[in-house]
Amino acid sequence: MKKFKTEFSHKERRYIVEDEGQIVHILAALSSHHPVQEYHIHTTYLDTENRTWSRYSKGIKAEDKLRLRSYNHDFENRWFEVKHREPNGQVTKRRQPFVPERDGWIERMLVPVAEVHYDRQAYEWRGLRVTIDRNLHSATDETPLNFWIVEIKTKNKVPKWFQPYVPTQLDEEWSKSKWSLSVIDFESRMKRRLGQESE
Repeated sequence: MKKFKTEFSHKERRYIVEDEGQIVHILAALSSHHPVQEYHIHTTYLDTENRTWSRYSKGIKAEDKLRLRSYNHDFENRWFEVKHREPNGQVTKRRQPFVPERDGWIERMLVPVAEVHYDRQAYEWRGLRVTIDRNLHSATDETPLNFWIVEIKTKNKVPKWFQPYVPTQLDEEWSKSKWSLSVIDFESRMKRRLGQESE
């Protein structure tokens, strides 16, 4: 059974990768050191009606996120998470099991603002955590985005043995969270829908 931590603090770098061959090389390097886990994630992002927790900078980007997360389609067992990201990539995340009898205030005071689900391959060993997300869907569309999201999470530097496999460019424009991607997708689809209805 997968064990979950209740608090995380690390430096996080996010890459968009479109070359499947590059993903194959990354996975081969990781699995040669330690097994890679695979599982499905479904996340509902939450906020107040006036978006108290969503602070925007450089386009559409949330620095603070509240979310409910479940794994492998097990919606009976969800986690409530609070994630904060500094501009330098430092991430702090706290989480606890969501218990309706105790945590009902969450669904009373907060509203869903985005949903996303995807398949994850995850590697964690000796201070290095690498996640590779694919088949990313928003709640409004079942057509997955056609790229992989690679996140490298460390407390210190990336180990030397893995450095040759790090994607060569950190693309700032696409260095968006899955929250941002799902909100952008939702808003663009709503605008198209409203445009069609007005015709």
